[in-house]
Amino acid sequence: MALSQSLEDYLERILITKMEKGVVRVKDIVERLGVSSASVVGALQHLEKDGLVRHERYGYIELTEKGKKRARCVYSKHSAI
Repeated sequence: MALSQSLEDYLERILITKMEKGVVRVKDIVERLGVSSASVVGALQHLEKDGLVRHERYGYIELTEKGKKRARCVYSKHSAI
């Protein structure tokens, strides 16, 4: 499944924030990427539909196993550059 660069950035940010803070909330992504809450929620809905994240309204954001694998791949690709 092809993801846009923007959605890959969301996955990577979720992974990094999880490693740094232990938990990830919408406001963490808003602050780190400098986007609106609505943009984050829209991206999360798309990623959830693709089976990459789990997110309950006003709850924490979790990567699924499939999402962790994809996020690590994006992170490695960006680290190499």
